[in-house]
Amino acid sequence: MKTIGKIIGISELNVKVLLFDKDIKLKDILICKKDDHEYKFEVEQIEESIAYTIPFERVKGLKKGLELYKQDGGLEIEYSDEILGKIFNPYGDLIDGNKIKKPHSRNVYGTPLTIRDISINNSNLWTGIKALDFFAPLEKGYKMGLLGGAGVGKTVLIKEIINNVYKRLQSNAVFIGVGERSREGKELFDEMQASNLLDKMSMVFGQMGENPCSRSKAIYSGLTLAEYLRDEKKQDVLVFVDNIYRFVQAKSEISTELRRVPIENGYPTTMASDISEVEERINSTYEGSITSFQAIYIPADDITDEAVQAISGHLDGQIVLDRKVAEKGIYPAINVFKSNSKAIDPEKVGKRHYNLVQETLRYLSRYEELEEIIAVLGIDELSEEDRTIFFRARKLRNYFTQPMFVSENFTGIKGEMVEIKDTLDDVEDILQGKYDNVDEGALLFKGTLKKLNLAELEIKAEPIVKETQEEEEKEEKNEENLKSPKKEKFGKLGKKHKKEEIVVEGVEPEKTEEKEIQTEIGKNEIQEVEALPEINKEKEEEEPETLPGLELEEKEEEPEPETLPGLEPEEKEEEPEPETLPGLDPEEKEEENQDFIDYEEHFELPSEEELDKFISTLEDDVNNETTNNNDVKKEKISKEESFEEKIEQMKKKRDEMKKKLESVPKITDEEYEEVKEEVEEKVVDKVEDKAKDKGKNKEKEEKGKKQEKELKNNREDEKIIEEEQSKEYEDIDNIVLTSSILNENIHYSDEDEGDEQS
Repeated sequence: MKTIGKIIGISELNVKVLLFDKDIKLKDILICKKDDHEYKFEVEQIEESIAYTIPFERVKGLKKGLELYKQDGGLEIEYSDEILGKIFNPYGDLIDGNKIKKPHSRNVYGTPLTIRDISINNSNLWTGIKALDFFAPLEKGYKMGLLGGAGVGKTVLIKEIINNVYKRLQSNAVFIGVGERSREGKELFDEMQASNLLDKMSMVFGQMGENPCSRSKAIYSGLTLAEYLRDEKKQDVLVFVDNIYRFVQAKSEISTELRRVPIENGYPTTMASDISEVEERINSTYEGSITSFQAIYIPADDITDEAVQAISGHLDGQIVLDRKVAEKGIYPAINVFKSNSKAIDPEKVGKRHYNLVQETLRYLSRYEELEEIIAVLGIDELSEEDRTIFFRARKLRNYFTQPMFVSENFTGIKGEMVEIKDTLDDVEDILQGKYDNVDEGALLFKGTLKKLNLAELEIKAEPIVKETQEEEEKEEKNEENLKSPKKEKFGKLGKKHKKEEIVVEGVEPEKTEEKEIQTEIGKNEIQEVEALPEINKEKEEEEPETLPGLELEEKEEEPEPETLPGLEPEEKEEEPEPETLPGLDPEEKEEENQDFIDYEEHFELPSEEELDKFISTLEDDVNNETTNNNDVKKEKISKEESFEEKIEQMKKKRDEMKKKLESVPKITDEEYEEVKEEVEEKVVDKVEDKAKDKGKNKEKEEKGKKQEKELKNNREDEKIIEEEQSKEYEDIDNIVLTSSILNENIHYSDEDEGDEQS
């Protein structure tokens, strides 16, 4: 092999090489052999004849002066059917003990697809996870991000998606571990092997304990495997990346070692281009697709971090896992307000799905507002509508929890997958109040609600909707009871009161108790007791114990009716029944009679003569107003006519001024210059004739000056005329504008007065 250079500097993440060959380029692989061990380096930066390389492994055992060789083909990984069921490291080597019989490798730095090759019309991809399919549905070829801080369940959710998608679609997938725990990678391997799914999956691991070069190259190797399944096998491939944020971290460590100036928070200046280089390789073609789920670590739970935002800009949707939701024991801990997907569109998921999502978000957002109110005032201060929203929102929140297959060993609850149709039906039933009488705890970690037996559930919360309906029915019955007995008992006031007087005076206390117990049922009997004469009132005050159905506080609150002066209870028999006013319909007579009867003890009805006088005064007032309005309209019409006459006069004056100006002779600039030149020539000729008489010369000069003055005066007169003309035009235009404005004001004032009259 040809020597291409020697090592001149060694550090943990950077090995300096003096190059002898100028053909070395970026991303080439250099090899150094020492003591039967092979060291590999990737060229990251070249300055003249010095190359800065990143070692694949630790640099223990290296020293200056060792010779380096170039590896043909660069960084490569297997590109054949034998990738399934195997685990690779980021440099293309198998780490599971298997061997490839006929290796066929390819460089990991592939080229992105062209616009002609990319397909954007893909079908939906359902995962069987309720919260995911409902709030952030997927399509084939989508790039979906799982955002969350440490310990909120990103890896668990990715494992659940892998399990569910395999069971539903039976498609191949690639798992890329970038900078995560090696323990989680081993757990995933064991789970896939136990479920007989390992032969449909290929894995690439660049784990947390390895150097930055290993962590940064894992994603390139994994995408190369996915591109083989998409382009060569024509399959719909699933790619799971855990965690792509570690890729950015590895790049920033390499950039720092090369002493490049970082941007804010220590990220490299090439962060945006590095992310786009990876994300643009995840696309769909007309024969296959790559759908990716990318876990994104949020440093310090700050979703506005520069790296997080740079990655999110390439995604088609995001699922945000919130620590506050996880603290409530709700898993998956999805924040539905920050989660979104481009598939939430009536044209893609249908109007029903879209409307249910919007209504659910409305309920949940209102629930967060009501939580603050309840913390201060209590739930009893809420209106009926807010109370229904509050309880249904809590049921919705609990409904979107789900038992997972990958956590069966920890929770003891069997995992379930839920079809999107069942999810939509369940959400619609909750919003419509079907589960109002079910305790919210009964909906935690359940699959579809159709399998629940509502009769066996403990009903801890009474139905909200039924309460309101029962209250409304009670109010209607009370109103009917209040109206019907009044017509019977108070149709003839005098007779009824007289009978009650006789009965109350001769009754023993035991019988009055039965009578007064009935007063609690309705307000009619209470009014009867209040309407009793003063003798019975004194008796009731002396014997309050004989009225067990009434409390003293209720008597103090209710006002006692006053009788008209000069009337005794016995005289009420002779009073006639109140007559209804003319013009009332027969249906309204009962209500009007009832009102008159209730207030007859306090007020007297007006006589017919008084009513006739009142109606006549109203008619006179209306006639006077109409005459006044007609006079005002006539005055306005006369004003409008006068304004129109003035406008016509001004227009005539303007026309006359135009004619006068046209008759005035105008002198152009050319004529003025010609006359001036002639005068100057004459003046010059006269000056040259010095031999002539001085008197004659002076006269000629004076004549020439006079002519010049006359020309100037004519020119000034013309300017003055033009200025006057422009001023007159402006005055005329102003007059026309003011008149039009006045007319509009008059028009608007007419409309305003018409509104006032109406």
